[in-house]
Amino acid sequence: MSPVEFNEISSRLVSDTVRDLRLTPAQASGVVGSSAHETGGFQFMQELRPVVQGSQGGYGFAQWTGGRRDNFEKWAKERGLDINSYEANYGFMRHEIETVPFERRRFDEVRNATTPGEAAKVFTERWLRPDKDHVRMGDRVNWTNRIVNEVVPTISFEPRVAPTPATPSLPLQSALLARGATDQALQSALNARVNAPPMPRPRPQQSQSPLGAIDAAAPRQPSPAMAYLGPFAPRQQAQQDLTQPGAVQRSVQAASQSQNPALQAALSARVSGRGRHGRQCLRAMQARTAPSQPAARLPRPCRHR
Repeated sequence: MSPVEFNEISSRLVSDTVRDLRLTPAQASGVVGSSAHETGGFQFMQELRPVVQGSQGGYGFAQWTGGRRDNFEKWAKERGLDINSYEANYGFMRHEIETVPFERRRFDEVRNATTPGEAAKVFTERWLRPDKDHVRMGDRVNWTNRIVNEVVPTISFEPRVAPTPATPSLPLQSALLARGATDQALQSALNARVNAPPMPRPRPQQSQSPLGAIDAAAPRQPSPAMAYLGPFAPRQQAQQDLTQPGAVQRSVQAASQSQNPALQAALSARVSGRGRHGRQCLRAMQARTAPSQPAARLPRPCRHR
């Protein structure tokens, strides 16, 4: 390959890695310099002396071997690309960095390099991972320096444009323009709209307990059942009252006389959780509140204490 062809490939590769992979020119020089060493200045895509005798060896800009070479050839074939072309080699290199988590994490370390030589070293050891006999870091640094001195000065890098903030809806702009706002006042209003803090979300209301439902539905003049439970007493006091001897039986009797559905539902839930005696009390309460049930089928009165 002539020096002109080497400069063309190197220039294109430096420009693409700076633009697509978010590298600095110094970091891109180290990446391209190490790749140039792998291929003898982008002349030999096939590895000349494979480390493993009888194997296919490495191929491409990064001298992919083993499973990475198989993936490279499959990726290029699926897209109808020649594996010797620039599009196939750079395309698969970018594909690995952007879609393979393991390769992406290792390539991220290149972005921490501060000099071209450091970038070449990190890229070689962490992403290329050649055999220790093929590292030859001195030769890789020489290729990197050649790119820094001959290729990078000929490239005009595009400035990175910061992302523009989201603009608000058009009705706000139209309203400000209708009021005769100047460009400066309009921009200030738009910035204030974009940078406004988010509105706080309403907190969900907590579900009420059965005792809370009784208190909410209780009339101002409490019924006999309400007088026993004490709708205006604290909840702990009501719980303590239910632990007194005969409290469950009196609660069942009060619920059977009450016309408050919330009270009956709350007492049913409270009584049903007290084991065998509670279930007997619940059946007794249901029997008393059903007028159509024959008296002969009424269960025995609860003797719970």
